[in-house]
Amino acid sequence: MFFSLLWLVIFSSIQQGHCFAIRGCDVHGQKDPKVLCYKRGLEHVPKNLPPSTSILDISFNRIKVIQTADFSNLTNLQQLNVSNNNIHVIERGSFKKLNALKELNLNNNNLMMLNKSIFEGLQNLTTLLLNNNSIASILPMAFSPFKHLEVLELSSNPLQTLGSLRSVFQTSSLAKIVIANISLQNFHSSELENVSSSLHTIDISRNPLASVSFNSDVLKGLISLNISFSGPPLTWTVKDSCFLRGLKRIFMQGVSWSAQTIIKVLQTLNCSVLQEVNIGHLSLTYSDHIIQELCLRQTKLQTLYLQCNNYSAFQKNTFQNCSGLTFLDISENHFVHLPESVFDHLTSLEQLTLASNKLIALPSVLSQMTSLKKVNLSSNHLTEVHLNDTKSFSKLKDLDLSENKISDFHSSSPMIWHLEHLDLGQNYLLDISKSFGTNLKNLQTLILKSNKLSFLSANTFQNLTSLKFLNLIDNQIKDIEPGAFKGLENLQTLLLGGNKLTKESFPNNTFQGLESLGELQLFSNNIEYESSAKLTVPPFQALKSLKIITLNSQGHNGMRNLPVNLLEGLVSLYKVRLGNLALSTIDSNVLSYIPQIREFDISNNPISVLDPHLLKPVCNLTELHLKHMNLASLDFLVGLIFSKLNLLRAAGNQIKTFNEMQLKALPSLKFLDLSDNPMLCSCDNKWFIDWVRDDSKTQVLSFYDYRCAYPPSNEGQRLATFSTDYCGPSYDFELFLSTSLFISIWMLSSTVWKLWRWQVVYFYYIVLGYLHEKRHKRRRQSYEYDAFISYNCHDEEWVFNELIPNLEKTYHWKLCLHHRDFEPGKAIVDNIIDNIYCSRKTICVISRHYLGSEWCSKEMQVASYRLFDEHSDVLILLFLEHIPHHRLSVYHQFRRVLKKKTYLLWPKDINATALFWHMVNQALTLEVEDDR
Repeated sequence: MFFSLLWLVIFSSIQQGHCFAIRGCDVHGQKDPKVLCYKRGLEHVPKNLPPSTSILDISFNRIKVIQTADFSNLTNLQQLNVSNNNIHVIERGSFKKLNALKELNLNNNNLMMLNKSIFEGLQNLTTLLLNNNSIASILPMAFSPFKHLEVLELSSNPLQTLGSLRSVFQTSSLAKIVIANISLQNFHSSELENVSSSLHTIDISRNPLASVSFNSDVLKGLISLNISFSGPPLTWTVKDSCFLRGLKRIFMQGVSWSAQTIIKVLQTLNCSVLQEVNIGHLSLTYSDHIIQELCLRQTKLQTLYLQCNNYSAFQKNTFQNCSGLTFLDISENHFVHLPESVFDHLTSLEQLTLASNKLIALPSVLSQMTSLKKVNLSSNHLTEVHLNDTKSFSKLKDLDLSENKISDFHSSSPMIWHLEHLDLGQNYLLDISKSFGTNLKNLQTLILKSNKLSFLSANTFQNLTSLKFLNLIDNQIKDIEPGAFKGLENLQTLLLGGNKLTKESFPNNTFQGLESLGELQLFSNNIEYESSAKLTVPPFQALKSLKIITLNSQGHNGMRNLPVNLLEGLVSLYKVRLGNLALSTIDSNVLSYIPQIREFDISNNPISVLDPHLLKPVCNLTELHLKHMNLASLDFLVGLIFSKLNLLRAAGNQIKTFNEMQLKALPSLKFLDLSDNPMLCSCDNKWFIDWVRDDSKTQVLSFYDYRCAYPPSNEGQRLATFSTDYCGPSYDFELFLSTSLFISIWMLSSTVWKLWRWQVVYFYYIVLGYLHEKRHKRRRQSYEYDAFISYNCHDEEWVFNELIPNLEKTYHWKLCLHHRDFEPGKAIVDNIIDNIYCSRKTICVISRHYLGSEWCSKEMQVASYRLFDEHSDVLILLFLEHIPHHRLSVYHQFRRVLKKKTYLLWPKDINATALFWHMVNQALTLEVEDDR
């Protein structure tokens, strides 16, 4: 019975978990998923992609051929990116099933020719990118499958002539075509026929154009034309200026034209109403009068790019006719000063870019430009900025003063400005305690990163009551006075990373008043604690609305210890980042103060074992990041339940296995990252490998890149290639237990048999007798014989000549004899037991031969058991000879009987035999009674 149960346990089934992974891909989302397989070294399109995939990115791989069946099941695909591969062959019908595809990116491959069979099935495609291939030929019907194509890019292909693109321009729905850098030498509209009426944008920039001519109105719908960086000096011809009457945007930057040629080109566009012109990178100066000519002819001009020219000054009347301009870019020129009246005529200007010039002071002319909303003065040589003019920037919303040399900034105008965004980053500011006046009451974003600030004084930001975003990253701030953030009741994001803050930098009430603060970044400072002991005053307890706190990467020796109540009071906290703090342990009660958090990151800390009690309070986690620690396993999960956790990252640890008990803690897991761990190539990981392949509930990120470190013979092998065919369920302990018990029982049995064999046999027959007696008691039947005769074959002569004649013939007793009454074919033992219990008494004929007989011994043992069990005088002993007591030592129960019962000895005197048989008859005559 024991062994039956044991083997049932050993071969019982084990419930399996579920997971999935796609070789070389990550899947995001379940409904219309996005599959990302870029930069994975793939040589083929991944198999078994989810049929419902809507976006597939397999760019930056080594794929050479797209096969017919690669995308056959992706009928829901809408965006496909296969750029930056080595594709030179696309088999016929490869895209046939992609009827829902809208965008196809084939940039940076090795395609050489386009034909109809390549794009079969792409009737709903709207965007096709084929830049930087080796396409030299496009067959006439190649684009006939397209019914809704709007954007086509063929730049950086050796197409060379416009004739090779004739069929492309005839694509019925085409709106934009980009054919830059295709070695095109001539662009003549007369070479084009049946051009799509919807075509409105042509980009032929970066070509060695010798001539551009519009000799027909085939491009009458053209709105935007880009001929930038074309050369050598090209010939521009427009037969009728009204052929380009729809043109609104022209880009001529970097064209090898003189100023006079540019003016002539502009004269050919008299029928056009230009709204945007780019004439940057042309080495123009104020003396070229191009701006005046342009604005005179194009009075509706709104956007003008003059970047990267040689302007250092403007004349007073330069923009006299440009009153409609709303955007002006004069960056990367040589301005040091701007006269006050130079922009007087730009009454509609809203955006002005003066970046990367040599301005040393804020141009006073700006104070007169009341329509300005956005000004970019970055990368100049400004050292002081005082915004004190009551008229200045009254409508300005965005001011960029970054990357200057500003050491003094003040704004103290009594007028309330509309400025919302102010960038003072990457300057030389040392003190801003009095920089921000009441005129900046509407400021929402303030960037002060990469300055020289070393302290924040009280009331520094008290006037910035609308501020929502404050960036103080990468300064030298060490001290923050109480009240420094007073007035910032609407601040939502405070970035203090990359400074020199220490634990002493946060006195009582440092963050008082930040009632709306949702994110606080304190990474890369010098915050360090000597122990994890409870703090008297937790530094962040006033931040009741804080959702995100970042304390990563503290300098010097790291934070080293995390005070148990450091995060006390943060009742709204959602995300905690504690990575790279040189923490070797974390007090198990740290998270008890913030049980509501959803994302927890302690990556890059030398923690080898996590206390399960640490994570017990945060059962609502959705993300847990444990990357690059020293964890040997994820056993701390066992016994916990994270019912909402969908992302677990534990890459770069010492984890060798992942098992079912750990997974039970993560019932909602969607993404698991165990990459860069020394996985174990053995049957210990059979469950993990099978789980990864089975189901679509959880995705194991980059699973097919997992490498084994153990055993040494499998070092470097991919875990996914390890065969588990010979791995069964692990029952090492059960097998050890069963084997040990079997050997112990076998040795014990052998010892018992060797030393107490007869006692064992005796016990066996006692049991058999007991069972037989119980059976007979239930039946209550009468006895078949008066006596069972137990004797040895050597005593048969006495039995036949003396016993039978006297007991059967003289006294008429019915006797049971072996040779006469045993049932043929029945087991000897069964015959003995059945007949003894069918007889009222048992007569044992004892002799020396009897004692040496195995069967006689069995008969006497059964009879003795009946004697002992029934407590009745059922046994009659007849001794044929005198036997010493030491010969009876084996039969200790028999010796006990001899001490209590009388036995009969066969007399040597023949005259005494009559008395002997009379006494036997008397013994048989007595009724069997209980021995009370």
